[in-house]
Amino acid sequence: MKLKVLGLVLGGFATSFAVAAPSVKITSFLSAGRGTKAAEVCGVVSGISGTWSPVKIIVDHDGERPGSYNTIVDAMGKFCVSVVTFNGTAKAEVWSPAFYSAIVSEPAVIALEGPRVSEKE
Repeated sequence: MKLKVLGLVLGGFATSFAVAAPSVKITSFLSAGRGTKAAEVCGVVSGISGTWSPVKIIVDHDGERPGSYNTIVDAMGKFCVSVVTFNGTAKAEVWSPAFYSAIVSEPAVIALEGPRVSEKE
């Protein structure tokens, strides 16, 4: 009987630490207009608790001089930040304390018109 109770307690304890895999996704990457390098990057973070989770946006990550911007997610896990980009690519990353590593989004390519985000092929 004692072993059964101990097994239930330990089983409940172990499942309370089960964490959903965190993720970060760029939902829109829009130019401020033709002839400008200004753009807006928006996205969503899931699987990480807390409304003060920082997000690092890296623009032109595949170029010679990448730029780095930081922002904080809102209560629903969403973020937006204005950036300057020269080759129109961006990715986002968020630190996951549960996994002791950075979780990185898929790279996105700036959209001048049409779809909100086009995935880099």
